[in-house]
Amino acid sequence: MSNEATNIPEACAVPEPSKNNKSLLHFIKETSILLVVAYILAAAFQAFLFEPTVVDMTSMFPTIKPSDKVLVNRFIYRFKNPRRGDILTFSSNEYRDYFKYGFWPTHERKILIKRLLGLPGDKIEIREGKLSVNDKVIKEKYVKLPDTDNYGPIKVPDNKFFVMGDNRAVSKDSRDIGPVDKKDIRGKAFVIYWPLNRVRSLF
Repeated sequence: MSNEATNIPEACAVPEPSKNNKSLLHFIKETSILLVVAYILAAAFQAFLFEPTVVDMTSMFPTIKPSDKVLVNRFIYRFKNPRRGDILTFSSNEYRDYFKYGFWPTHERKILIKRLLGLPGDKIEIREGKLSVNDKVIKEKYVKLPDTDNYGPIKVPDNKFFVMGDNRAVSKDSRDIGPVDKKDIRGKAFVIYWPLNRVRSLF
């Protein structure tokens, strides 16, 4: 019989996770699920219902000022056609690079905001800054900074809309980029919701 001692491995004791650890893991899991669901709902809200938009240009001054935040109705034109006088947001043919959500590099079309003034089939003409639609001069109380330019006459093509900014002297609009295609319209801006001292309807 061998005198050598037989080495029998000792059983390793695996400590059970404490109740605190279980609670922490459960909290992390639930929080992660809630964040994912909240993100999906927020994305759907913006894509199909109401889209918050920050205005960073002066082309709609003084109706909408730089840094104003407006809410855009994304679904209204699924049920009715745009009307003359509506303030629209639309995707332009220019692109911008920025970090989406603060960290995601993004290259996408610029979103512009203008006032709809010409419907498909309308005759548009501007003489010394005065707008005529179908040979009728339009009184534009919202234009506080007019210019004296001439434009047209042109006929707005089918499925397109003629838009201009209220700040005519600086606005880059259908006079420069042509009428906007219906498929590029994102929605109707209907309220300024921030800052609080600027809250107002855009109807």
